Amino acid sequence: MLVSSRLEFRSNKTMAFDAALTLRERIAEKFEYSAIWYLEKEFDFYETLTREQDRNIKTFRTLEKSVGDIPLKLLRETAALERIHPALFNVFFTDALARVCDEFRPKTATEFIEALNAELKRGTRR
Repeated sequence: MLVSSRLEFRSNKTMAFDAALTLRERIAEKFEYSAIWYLEKEFDFYETLTREQDRNIKTFRTLEKSVGDIPLKLLRETAALERIHPALFNVFFTDALARVCDEFRPKTATEFIEALNAELKRGTRR
């Protein structure tokens, strides 16, 4: 029984680690596609990007590059929040991406995820 319990514990721990790594990849992808959205807007609709939109692209590229630096503990917390509130998590994540502008310009992916988690925790207390 003890061996089974240990295997189950390791399995749960491994699953949390895997979920965190998968989440890291999905976060990077969301940042990448957010930058691409602006580029497609310019290309598809022949719109000249504003200076702020250009800064947004650079911000998303910077965030994407810094995803590897997100602490594992923060990723695990984020994965747990997503597991508990999957639909709300997606809404809050999309909203946070849309809010990136001169008033909300996180410098790192860690800063972005910390703000996302704080917002999600506030939102689930209601």
